Parts: sequence; C-alpha cells; structure tokens
Amino acid sequence: MGDPVWLLLILIGLVGGIGISALGPGGVLVTIGLFALTDLSPSAVAGTAIVTHIATGLMGTAVYVRSGQLRDPATIRMSSVLAISAIAGAAGGVLLNIVLPGRLFGPLLGVFIAVVALLVLYRDRRDRRAARAPHPLRAHPRPSLFVLIALGLGISTVSGLFGMGGPMIAVPVLVAIGVPLLPALAASQAQSVVIALVGSVG
Repeated sequence: MGDPVWLLLILIGLVGGIGISALGPGGVLVTIGLFALTDLSPSAVAGTAIVTHIATGLMGTAVYVRSGQLRDPATIRMSSVLAISAIAGAAGGVLLNIVLPGRLFGPLLGVFIAVVALLVLYRDRRDRRAARAPHPLRAHPRPSLFVLIALGLGISTVSGLFGMGGPMIAVPVLVAIGVPLLPALAASQAQSVVIALVGSVG
C-alpha cells in the first residue's frame, strides 16, 4: 500500500474511534476502509478491524466509568449481561466469517450498514417525538434478562462476523427499545471490549 492509502486508513481509524465513543456507530468505518482500500481477505479484514476495537473499547469504558454512566446499577447490569453474552456470540461470528464465501462478505456488509442506518433514523425520529411530548416519561424501560441475552448474542455475532466492537449495532438497538443514549453508549463500550478480545483471539 502506498502512503495515501496509509494516511486514509489512519484518518478512517480516527473518525471511527470518535464515532464509537460519541455516537455508537463508527466502528464499521475501519471494516469498510480495509475492505475497500486493501486486498485483504474477509477474515483478514474482520480480524484486523476487530483488534483496533480493543483500544477504543477500553478507552470508551474508562470515559463512561469516569463520567458516572457505568456506575449506575441498571447500566452495570445491562453491560454485564451484554458482555457475558458476547463471549459466545463473538466466537460464533468469527466462525461464520471463516465459513462464509468471500464473495458474500461485501453484499452482507452493505445490507448490515443499511439496517443500522434505518435504526439510526428511527432513533432520531423517536428522539424528536419525545422532545415534543408535553410530559416525557421520566423512567426508561429496563430490558428483561432474556432480551439482553438475545441482544448480546446477536450484536456480538454480527460484530465478530464483520470485525466490529459492538456499539455500531448495540447503541441504535438499545435506544430503539427505549434505553437512553448515554446508558446505551456506556453499556456498549464495556461489551465491545469483550467482543474485541474474543474476536481477536478467534
């Protein structure tokens, strides 16, 4: 790879890291950059991308612990269930990546990005409706244990498949089911560390 490609990948990594910590979606940028700009195989793309999420996950987790978001008992419960579920899910995602025909990786990645974009649009519309409501609800729903386990497995499987840390999917999904943005970001950061570690080993 020439210098322009290296510089572009560095810029993509920087923007992706900021996006992960501030918004949730962002980690897929590294996967897209590696897929579009290099001749790496799908397994090498996912493996290279997921290693980068160890650092972003640890940094994001530290930031949300410091801010107090990851000290709230409900958020700790949510992040713990998501993280424990991620052990099996991330390993399954890596196995899927290995057996998936290489020609399907790009189209599946495109479909996945479109689904996440729709979730983000839904979140935005929901937030606007909530802001206009005369008496917004003070308490947010607490997802059941079953829902959190299912989400943890699903999010981590897709993350292992494409080489992402987790917030790309976790934040829009958690917000879509009623979890406020900051607790969703905090919980997904802790989960992303587990996904990245298990995925990197895989």
